Amino acid sequence: MRIGWVHYSVGSQGGVETMIHRSVRGLLDADAGLRIHFVGRAGPLLPDWLAMAPDRMSCADVPEMGLAAWAEAQAGGRLELVEKLAARLARELAGCETVVVENASVGAHPAFNLAIARLVETPPAGVVRFVFRVHDMVFHRLANYEAVKALVAEAGLSATGARRVLYPDLPHTTHIAVNRSDAFTLFCAGLDRTRIRYIPNAVEEALAQGERLAGELRARMESRGWVRPGEKLLVYGVRAVPRKNLTEALLLTRLLNLLSSGQGGIPHALQPEGPFRLIVAIAPEEAKFRRYSDTLQEFVDRNNFEAKLGLENLITPQAKIGPDGKAQTYGVAELYAAGAAAVTTSVLEGFGFGFLEPWCAGRVVIGRRLPVVDDFIREGLRMEHFYRRLAVDNRDFRVLGEPPTPLFAPVSNEFSETGMTERLEFVRTLDGGSRLGHFLTENRWAVERMLEALVRPSRLVKLNRERAFDAYSPKRLTPRLLAALRGQSDPTPEF
Repeated sequence: MRIGWVHYSVGSQGGVETMIHRSVRGLLDADAGLRIHFVGRAGPLLPDWLAMAPDRMSCADVPEMGLAAWAEAQAGGRLELVEKLAARLARELAGCETVVVENASVGAHPAFNLAIARLVETPPAGVVRFVFRVHDMVFHRLANYEAVKALVAEAGLSATGARRVLYPDLPHTTHIAVNRSDAFTLFCAGLDRTRIRYIPNAVEEALAQGERLAGELRARMESRGWVRPGEKLLVYGVRAVPRKNLTEALLLTRLLNLLSSGQGGIPHALQPEGPFRLIVAIAPEEAKFRRYSDTLQEFVDRNNFEAKLGLENLITPQAKIGPDGKAQTYGVAELYAAGAAAVTTSVLEGFGFGFLEPWCAGRVVIGRRLPVVDDFIREGLRMEHFYRRLAVDNRDFRVLGEPPTPLFAPVSNEFSETGMTERLEFVRTLDGGSRLGHFLTENRWAVERMLEALVRPSRLVKLNRERAFDAYSPKRLTPRLLAALRGQSDPTPEF
């Protein structure tokens, strides 16, 4: 079977691209007859992807599918871009039995959405089915949704056309949600239930093998001056983009360092052993997100703060070993293994690997709870120690300095410099005096539960590691994904 695999970019460092890479590797192992043709803007890691099975994979580099092409089209020529994409995609996907469309549901490239919707209506020669994998919903990205609606109107489609463009619902379509909440949202939006599947992402078994190179990674970080000897690393294995809420990760790092020095008056049994340094895996490439991470790094440098935001090409999805047998880069397994603990303070996740992967690497995870955690708890993981809010004068820290918003307003992936400045100022001025005491009084339960998990992690890590590897094993999930790509019924349906 030949599969066309379509995404804005292929071979890049983003979370969705990492999931594509892992899924493809599992599918190639499961079906020796599978052939995969990627279509998208080629990224720097593409050669590594194709090297997995060079005789079974190919790629068409389509620069117009990159998000920069959509941004450039705002000056004029949006419908022309739709036509160009539709024609190119039709040529590239002809002869593919199944077309996988990855995360078009986020609506980041409306011209791409409209082009794919046209192909669904009139499939290229040989295409039997379209499988849409949903990682992020456009309803959580209000600006994207408005852009899709505007392009649909410009194309002369009906007012209800935006939903049909984002979530085509025809007999030859299937929608795979990676969390149960999004599967339910698709159902409530009117999609045929028989065309919706909940198939979560699988965890890498290699996550359990990071210890071998972890010491070497730590030594390289120390040699570059990013980490001091004796510091405990608090690892946040993400790109430094606004929805990851890095100001809160800085706050937790500051809090743990104060408490580890004996300040705050917490029980001795809950006192963490520091000092801690926050490590964020990847600095973003996009200019609008780079401004966010650069602003934070400037704060860190100016205040001699305990953090490093982005490890400058040292981290790739998996470790790369050179011809001389030495590591050229390190994977997330090595990064987590080099840490004492992991943290996640994100305010919006499609799947939530940050809640899952560190356990597999043998590390406790602390931070903010999101709705996706419900799926993990349902599979038997224990996550009661994640907090739902951190109060600062009865306001959640994550919205400190922001204007009031409606209760169900979507989370933005943009950032407010005014709000971020106020949050960073709170972090900077948090000390061992009355301000720390007031913060602990407001958040006593949340902080104590977090410290219980951090200080005594062994039983929790053992349980969650076993449950994660069992529930999210490639052996369990790859056959379900393969069945969807073949147009077969789900062997173990969960929706």
